[in-house]
Amino acid sequence: MCVSGTACRSGLEVVRPENMELNDGGSNADAGEPDGRIGVPQFGTGRDGAFVLPLSGSVPINDYFPVVNMADDSGELEVLAAAARNVEASDLILVLQTQEEVPTDPSPLDSSDALDTSDLFAGTWEFARVASAEGDSDTRTLTLESPLTRRFDAAHTQVIRVPEFSSFFVPEGAELSGRSWDGRDGGMIVFLVSGELRVDGTIAVSEQGFRGGEDPPATIESGNHCDQPDAPAPNGAPRGEGLYTEGYGREQTGFGNLAQGGGGATCGGGGGGGSNAGMGGDGTGHGGAPIQPYDTTERLLLGGGGGAGTSGPGGTGGGVLLFRSDTLAGTGALEANGERGSGASGAGGAGGTIRGVVRDVVTCPAFRANGGTGHNDLSSRRGGGGGGGLIYLEIEQGRCAGSVEGGRSGGNEGEDGVLGGSAFSL
Repeated sequence: MCVSGTACRSGLEVVRPENMELNDGGSNADAGEPDGRIGVPQFGTGRDGAFVLPLSGSVPINDYFPVVNMADDSGELEVLAAAARNVEASDLILVLQTQEEVPTDPSPLDSSDALDTSDLFAGTWEFARVASAEGDSDTRTLTLESPLTRRFDAAHTQVIRVPEFSSFFVPEGAELSGRSWDGRDGGMIVFLVSGELRVDGTIAVSEQGFRGGEDPPATIESGNHCDQPDAPAPNGAPRGEGLYTEGYGREQTGFGNLAQGGGGATCGGGGGGGSNAGMGGDGTGHGGAPIQPYDTTERLLLGGGGGAGTSGPGGTGGGVLLFRSDTLAGTGALEANGERGSGASGAGGAGGTIRGVVRDVVTCPAFRANGGTGHNDLSSRRGGGGGGGLIYLEIEQGRCAGSVEGGRSGGNEGEDGVLGGSAFSL
């Protein structure tokens, strides 16, 4: 257990800028940007009113839609019309590049070196205000009030409509859940609250991040091709998904990890755990590479998927939760946990990412971004644990505690993630 303002065991850099002004997410888009170009107070306008989550059934609060085209410097996004039908002028959106192409030189396959985010575009995000939304039945063009200030690759970018509540209440027994990442969009919950956010139930993006390695087409054999990071089935199991667009699927096999995605089982062993801020634990598949340094004002990344085991899929990583509220209270939990590995020796998915900005904490709910447990069949087939995620909280008054533990395993546990925080003054 750690407290905001400190870092859990990790060895990763925790970015805590001094004199933090809450202008994250790019100068165009930040809901609190000093130049006020999108005209949004720090915690939103409250234009969507008070919201109470029902006890029965999950009510989605975000709409997700993939980007088809982006016009450089013009402030226009072309998106799929069917998904964007609920977007109107004056809506607040978040633009997120979730993945990127695999570099060819050097190949990142089977590398445990920490991923330097300064070399990546995946995870780049920015708020923006919609000036107009027009289009036909196929695509819809969103014209922004100001052009985006950060670079995005349209092929790997999604847009999420962001609600601006005046108050938000999750009662005990209720759970708010987002839509799982499907390879093109989803995997994130984001909202602003101009008044009180009270969580007595659960807000969860657990098991909604990068996907775990698929169930092998046949049981992985022992003793063959044990030295090949890309060994084909039935000698290698599928690896988990990470921030690179290629390298995931039933035919993407072998012990080599790819970015945060854990490697698949070989030699009758277990998959490697997915990673985020904490490295995934090894099975015979190698654990995913950790993210370093990780500044959530620049990047928001899904947790990596665990590698498949000898006869079972790897666990899915945790998603991303981004929120801002004037006050925070409650006895519930905000979670972005990785999924447990399945079958015989599937590895755990990594914990996801939580970023919160709060003026005043009255009572603090629990925060969790733990890695999933690697499956253990009590023989030599032991999946690695998922790495712990990242929680970063900016709080003016009060303190919060959180958990970013690496997933446990009969083999190698995932590394703990990072919990950081900073104080600020409005």
